[in-house]
This record gives sequence, structure tokens and C-alpha cells, in this order.
Amino acid sequence: MSRFVDLHFPLNIDMNAVLDELRSLPRVAQAVEVTGFSPPIFPGDPLLGTTDQIAQDPATQLELQWYIFRCKVDRAWASASGADVVIADIDFGFFLGHDDLVPNIELNHTFNAVDGSSNVSVGSQDHGTGVLGLAAAASNTLGIAGVAFDAKLWPVQYDQGAGEPLPGLPLVNAIDWVMGENSNGRRVVINIEA
Repeated sequence: MSRFVDLHFPLNIDMNAVLDELRSLPRVAQAVEVTGFSPPIFPGDPLLGTTDQIAQDPATQLELQWYIFRCKVDRAWASASGADVVIADIDFGFFLGHDDLVPNIELNHTFNAVDGSSNVSVGSQDHGTGVLGLAAAASNTLGIAGVAFDAKLWPVQYDQGAGEPLPGLPLVNAIDWVMGENSNGRRVVINIEA
């Protein structure tokens, strides 16, 4: 792979002329146009930051997302954003009205594995909400950007329910429910808080 080179040109360039010139060079064995390539999407969310160094936003005093850069997620965004992926988070409660989550939560795919309802906001909502944000907070110029900011979210609560308990173990009920849901051909990733 060290002998391959990717070159990027403006969209309005005469690609046939570029290819002809590249092919005429003695050190070039082959030059081909790769179509359908789009530049990486880089979210513009205010708490994203630009470095792997721990820093705070001066206006809000909130910590910037240093971990995105330390884990090289920013480089992964060159080829993936989470589009056509569903993240089913089996966790504690969720706050479904969070501005960074609303665009990606599929409300018709919420499940409380304790009582079988769609109420996933029973008890504490901190942990589940935070995990959904790290996984897939939308790129919406608010707050943070999730690792897979274009993924859709299925919140599944398994620690508490407000209604009559279902038979069986809530964690098993949760996994079974996710496995039975129709994702419309999208890849489903199950994240379990245990």
C-alpha cells in the first residue's frame, strides 16, 4: 500500500486531462478516477474542540471532547459517520428530550425491559443519556458530537419500570427485544451496561 497515492482535486477540474498527464509520467503504473468519494464530514458542534489535550470551552466552562482526537475518531469520520447503523443501548434510564439526542432517537424503538412499556425514563436518566450522547449525539451545532453522529438510537431500559414486571430477567428481555426488532436492513450494534 505504500506505493499507492490518493490525490484529491477540485470538483470542477478536467479529470480526463489530469489522468492523461499522470499516466504519461514514467513512475506512474496506473492512474484511475475514484468516483463517489466525498470529503470527510467534520461536525461543527461547539464542544468538539480540536485537540486531544484536556481543555474547557471558555464560555461555558464545559470540557471539550479531547477523547475524540485521542482515540482518532476524527480520522474515522473520513470514512464513516454512523449512517445506516442503529445503536441499541441497553442501559439505565434515558432523557429522550435532550437536544443532542432528539434527531437520532427512534421513538418507535424504545423499550422498557422491566415492564414491557415504551417508558425508558424511569428513575435515574443520567447514565443512559450520557452513553447515548457519547455514542451518537447528532451533529447539530449544539453541545457535543457523538462518535457515530449519524447513527440512529434505540434506548432500552432494564433497571426499573413503572408497571407490572415482565416474566424473566430484564437484561435477557432487552436483548431478545432488540434482536426481534426490524432495523430495515441497517446494522444493529448492541451496547450493554452491565
